[in-house]
Amino acid sequence: FLPLYLIEVLKFSEIKMGTTISIMQIGGLIATAIAGILSDNIGRRPVVMFGLTLTTIMTIGITFVTDPLTFIICISVLGFALYSTRGVVHSWMMDVTPPDMGASATGLMFGTQTLLSTLIPLAGGFIAELYGLLYVFYLLAAMMLLANASAFIIPDAKKVSKQPTS
Repeated sequence: FLPLYLIEVLKFSEIKMGTTISIMQIGGLIATAIAGILSDNIGRRPVVMFGLTLTTIMTIGITFVTDPLTFIICISVLGFALYSTRGVVHSWMMDVTPPDMGASATGLMFGTQTLLSTLIPLAGGFIAELYGLLYVFYLLAAMMLLANASAFIIPDAKKVSKQPTS
């Protein structure tokens, strides 16, 4: 919904919209290496919690920004936060999963991501139709907050035995 928001609400041109989305991806590109190094040194949970919290804050925050340059800067920070957690979440999953169940856990994680990636645009479409595009970002922020809260129930990798289950 970000491209729609950029074009319809902020009145960005198509090239400015494409550039903004690319800048968001560049933020993520930079963040993944930093997050990986940090998670190896300080642990998975702090990095994931920071990334999810910052993503939640930035998703809500961008709804208050109307200046195009400020919006682009905020989007780069959003990309930095949002995409920084990808590799760390996968590493954390492998840390807490028994060695002989890694592929099953990966399949479950990707399947869940695909399911949510299918349902959220549909829900977002209904919300945008009923209330406006701005409220879609509140839905996304709520989903990020839920992800943040769920990270508290995932065990620390240090506490999980890496013994095979069979």
